[in-house]
Order: sequence, then C-alpha cells, then structure tokens
Amino acid sequence: MKIFRICSQYLRKHRIKIAIFACYGIIIQILSFITPYITGDFIDRLVSITDMHYVFFFCIILATVTLLRLVFLYLQSISYCKLQAEMGYEFNRDVVFHIQDLPMSYLSNKDIAQINSQINEDTNRLVIFCLNIFNAFILNGMVLPALFVVCYCLNKQITIAYAVYCSVYIAVYNVVKKHRYKISHRLYESQNQFFGKLFEQMKYIAFIKSNGIAAFFRKRLEKPFKDLYDSTISDQRFEYMLVTIDQVLSLVAEITLYIGGAYQIIQGQFTVGNFIIFSSYFSMVRQSIQYFYNFGSIYQQTMVAYDRTVKILNEESEADGGDNITQIHSVFFNKLSFDYNGNSGLINGFSDKFVRGNIYGIQGENGSGKTTFAKILLGLYNDNIADNMILLNGESDIKNTNKHILRHDNIAYVEQSPVLLDGDILSNILIDKEPSENILHYVKKMSQILNIEHIVYSVSESNQDINSISGGERQKVAIIRALCKCSDILIFDEPTAALDIVSSRTLMEYLQTIKSDKIIIIISHDDVVINCCDVKISCEQWRTKII
Repeated sequence: MKIFRICSQYLRKHRIKIAIFACYGIIIQILSFITPYITGDFIDRLVSITDMHYVFFFCIILATVTLLRLVFLYLQSISYCKLQAEMGYEFNRDVVFHIQDLPMSYLSNKDIAQINSQINEDTNRLVIFCLNIFNAFILNGMVLPALFVVCYCLNKQITIAYAVYCSVYIAVYNVVKKHRYKISHRLYESQNQFFGKLFEQMKYIAFIKSNGIAAFFRKRLEKPFKDLYDSTISDQRFEYMLVTIDQVLSLVAEITLYIGGAYQIIQGQFTVGNFIIFSSYFSMVRQSIQYFYNFGSIYQQTMVAYDRTVKILNEESEADGGDNITQIHSVFFNKLSFDYNGNSGLINGFSDKFVRGNIYGIQGENGSGKTTFAKILLGLYNDNIADNMILLNGESDIKNTNKHILRHDNIAYVEQSPVLLDGDILSNILIDKEPSENILHYVKKMSQILNIEHIVYSVSESNQDINSISGGERQKVAIIRALCKCSDILIFDEPTAALDIVSSRTLMEYLQTIKSDKIIIIISHDDVVINCCDVKISCEQWRTKII
C-alpha cells in the first residue's frame, strides 16, 4: 500500500511499540468476545439454578473481565498517543527538513503558513491511518470471519441474510469512493488556504495598524472563507448521505435479526441466552462492517494527504557537490547570467574577479539584482545558473561545492532585514557556536566598537523582549553575528541603512582593518559607504533589467 511505503521508516523505527500496541488491541478484542458468551450462558442457567452461588460467581467473572478490559484500553490509549506524537513529529520534521533542502525557487510565491498547516495535517493524517491499520483494520479483518463462523453455527438463516447486507456495503463504497476523494481534496485545500490567510492577519498586524488598512485585510479573508464554507457544507452533505445509507442498512439488519430471532425462539429453535449471544456477536459483525465501510471513506481522505505529501517529497533537493573548500582566496565570475521570474537579463554576462584584501562596493537602483547577486554567491540559486559561471579559487565550480559547509564556514551574510530569533541577544549572536572564551572576548570587543555592549549584556540578563530593540541595534547584532563566523567572504546587504553616521563610519573603519584576509562585499545606496570601498561596481556592468 502506498501509504505504508511513505511511512515505512517510522513504522520500522517504532515496530516494537507498534507490536505492543497491536497486542493490547488483540487482548481487548478477546475480552470483548468473552462478555457476551458468559452473559448469554448466565441467562440460560437462571432457569435451572436454585441458589445464588452461581450468580455471585458470574458477577466476579464479569467484573474481572470488564476491569481487565478497562486496564488494557487505558494502556492502548497511552500507547497510541505516544506513537502518534512521536511518529507525527518525526514525519512532519523530515518533510520540513526536505523543504529546507529544496532550491529557493520552490518557495517562490508560496504561502509559508499554508504549506506549514498542510504538512502538519497531512503527515499526522498518514500516521494516524497507519496506526489505525495496525489496530482496528487488522483486528476487524481477523474478527469478522471468526464472527461469521460463530454466528453461522448459532443461526444459519440470519447469518446468510446478513451476508447480503455486507455485499450492499461493498457496492455502495465502490460507487462513492472517487467522489469522496474529490470532496476531501477540495476541503483540505480550502482549509489550508483559509488558515494561511488567517495567519496573515496576525503576521502583518503592525503593518495593518501603521497604515490603517484593517478593512482591506479583513476583506482578504472573505474569498478563502467562502471557499472553506462551501467545501465544508459539501463535505457535510456527502457525509450525511453516507451516514444515512449506513443507518438504513443497519436498521434493515436489526429488523432481520429481531424478526428471525423472535420467530425461532417462539418455535423453540433458539434459546433466549443464545439469542443474546448471537445478538451481541451480530452487533460486533455490524460494527466491523461499518468500520470497513467508513474505512473506505477514510482511505480516500488519507490519499489526499498522501498525494500532497508525495508531491513535496518528489521535489528534487538542491544539488550539493562533494567539494569541501577550506579557504576561499578569490571568486571568479565567468560571464555570469541569471534569469528569475521572467526578468530576462537580470544579470547578463557579468565577468570579474573578487580577491582577498579588497572591499567591493555594489550600487544600483532598486530591482537591479544586487540582493540576487548576493544570494547567487551563497549558492541559493544554483539551479538557475549554468556550470562554471562562478569559480572559487579559480577552479572549483560553486555548483560542485558542499553548500552547507560553504554557507556555514566560508561565507557570512548580513541581510537587509536581519533575522533575530526568540531569546537573548548573545544567543542570537552565537547561534550554534559554543561560548568559548575567545568568542566571548570577540563579541565583547565588537559590542564596544559598535556601541551596543549595554544592549548585548543587559538584554541577556534581564530577558528583555528581543523585539523591543531598535532597527539600528538589530542591524549591529546581525553584523557582529556575521563577523564572529570569521568567514573568508563577508557579504553585507545595506548594512548601514539603519545605522547612524558615527556607527556607519566606525563599521567601515573596522572592515578596513580586517580586509587583508577576506573578500568583503557591500551592497549599498549610501555613497559615503561606497566611496570607502576599494572597488566600486555599478549594476549597469551586469546589464540589469530594472523591475
């Protein structure tokens, strides 16, 4: 089964827990079998018993079986909860990690909140389906034939009539299964789109307030809500139709049992105790048939989750070469050309060589490809450039390098809008670095140079909200974070946009002192900053197309 294949690694990893979980289900089912039998036998014996000893014995047995069943139901419930949480987390995590490994172009024009909601729902739905197979599906598959045999031995005529009832269930499922899939697919898609737009209302709350556009944003919810409303109503109508069919068929089956059973009791062919036993087992058969009837609908719903998850997992990961570069002395651009989102000629035939010891200043109009150039150098758009357009140290194609090592060790990048994580400032600077004495000493030194020492350490100690610091302070934190990497290439995208004049001058003076063993690239609109650079590059040199 396709769904099992996609969940196979998680099923194998937790196979012992799953086996225990399945055993609990088997024990519960056995205990459920015992109760109707001892109850029916007790009723038949009431006719002939002369004292209460057997009654007390029956009550002890019944209480023991019931309490044991409750204990195993609890154990099964806890086991199920743990398995669902662990497997769901692992599956969800792995799909997210896979997306992280995809080219940047994959996420272009996609709603991240919607994708996140979809992945969470789909992976958990797939895990729940598999666990359900190991519990209810297998048990019902084993129990149903056994129950039919028992019922057939107790009463052939009614059991044969019930077999006809089962065949009707199968026919109904075959008729509705494709429609069930379409309705489920539409419902899940509309749910994800709606919650993505709902998240947007919170994500941009400062922007909404600042511009007084609450009415405009609220209107953006209307269409996704209408789609969700319509698909939900369609789903409920279809579900009600299925439930109605199920209830009608169940009613027919019960009437068949009562009429046939009552007639045979009157004729002396059936005892009351046997009727109760048969009725209980008959009810179990009906529940099993209903389970498989509903399972068909659940399977179609789960296939929607499967198809959407497979679509993501089939996306080809970002190509990652095996070349590990310990140091970068130079970067050679060999007729670099780049097209993105239809911007033909954004960068067209740019050739140059960046070497250690220089600060390169890049300037140009908005949309001329400056930030794109930085991301190309980070290897984020390798799927959009040809081979050998960027050579590191004159020989290694950037497309053949280990991208994770390149970005982690060799290149430090400061974004236009720095990303700061929840937590204190110091942890935002260190990220994944151990707070060694040398590192902490360097952080302190840079904090003093950029005049944010009081921010770095006071925020850490008082656990201030990191969002309360100013834009300039955030920019300085990002700059210190990049410098702490001690990378061969430093890329600063508008590093002084939020800085005052004194801080801008201090930063440029410091970069001059460390440039001898680094390639420093500064993207800026600030002429003062560009004039401090050793090499000035205008975006017109790569024949940009303004967007």
